[in-house]
Amino acid sequence: MKVILNSDHRTNSPNENCVWDLTEPIHHSTQFRVRQVIVPNTSYSFRASEATLVIGGVDVVVPTNKRYKQMSTFLIDLNASVAAVTIPNVSSLVFSFDEEKGVLKITHTSSTNFSIGANARFGVPSVTVNAGTAQVVEFQGIFSLLPYKSLLLSSNSLMTDDVRSSTELGTAFAVVPMTGSFGDVVVYQNENGEYMRLTAGQTIYRVHVMLRDEKGVQVDLNNQSWLIELEIL
Repeated sequence: MKVILNSDHRTNSPNENCVWDLTEPIHHSTQFRVRQVIVPNTSYSFRASEATLVIGGVDVVVPTNKRYKQMSTFLIDLNASVAAVTIPNVSSLVFSFDEEKGVLKITHTSSTNFSIGANARFGVPSVTVNAGTAQVVEFQGIFSLLPYKSLLLSSNSLMTDDVRSSTELGTAFAVVPMTGSFGDVVVYQNENGEYMRLTAGQTIYRVHVMLRDEKGVQVDLNNQSWLIELEIL
């Protein structure tokens, strides 16, 4: 049986951890597979619940209504946001980017040590910066503006003990590569004809799906529509 999960028709939740109630239950199901996923490549760079950076205890927030594709554009907005706030004991602070190393660099003047923490999307650790005049410090860790490279589909209703979902995919039952540019629609066609096993004789009344990135962070598609086509046997 083919099941179309359209995000516009989900039962609960405005985010990408959601449930669909089926119009009719599917009885004695033993296996399933993803046939197609249509999803927008529109997730923002930053997690909306977190500041972009926290410097000396002060939130520094750059615009969250766009995804940055160029570091130069991001640096303009980041430095403008830093200049707009007052950071205790820090008289100047400017960010730049080391293209070869892929890391942010910080040039600062401060009278005391201070900490810098980044939004979880960036995957870089918090650092303590020592006081000094016109000091240059590297923000350790590869710094990327790309929020994720793939979408992982997982579920607590489509239960499977398939070895692929525990070794190759973690807890996910499918991985969708996010291709193209920001604003594109990604159409993923599953060319693999193999099915995932369901618990024998399972009756499915509702389907739960969570979209996560490769780090396990729940993805927010910002109210954009998306679709998953399943085949359940």
